[in-house]
Amino acid sequence: MSVLLRVTQLNAVYLDKEILNALLHILRSSTNYLPADLLASYESELDLILQLAVLKYSVLKNGSTFGQQLLSIRYEEISTLKRLLYFTPCFLRYTQKKLEHWKPSHEINNIIHKVFIAVKLFDFVNFTLFLCRGTKPLLVERILGLNQVYNDGSTARVYSAKYFSRELLWNSFIEIMVHVIPLINFHKLKRF
Repeated sequence: MSVLLRVTQLNAVYLDKEILNALLHILRSSTNYLPADLLASYESELDLILQLAVLKYSVLKNGSTFGQQLLSIRYEEISTLKRLLYFTPCFLRYTQKKLEHWKPSHEINNIIHKVFIAVKLFDFVNFTLFLCRGTKPLLVERILGLNQVYNDGSTARVYSAKYFSRELLWNSFIEIMVHVIPLINFHKLKRF
């Protein structure tokens, strides 16, 4: 069995986040013309439902996230219980959003704040361990003991450079434009 590269694991996490963000963008743009106050109170619930749907059709159904499927990796021997427990970060993020809006008493608010700081600290420690050891980039993976492997056991690292090059070129172009456009004197150009 070949060693799973750190960059492949991080790319899978990044792809998962981008897929979720794209779906959230589609959801928000499709509800753009509805009254703003109608959906504003249910925004965190809609986010939770979308996250759960993505995980249901990826981790629960196939044992790997969509980002992992795109990169031909999966979780090794993931049981049904671990698949269900994989959903807990979604519920924790939802709880955090709801508690921020709830405005409890000062003592409860301090406890909640300390819990979420501890989770962030554990996440940082986990990422440091990931960089050192090369396994389990997400905290939920470390807690559940999930290992990532290639789908066929020993996949050689083959990427089509065409798509990655195009993405890098566009990102570079946009970055240049962000820095150059403020330097252009449009008032002087209008007089010309």
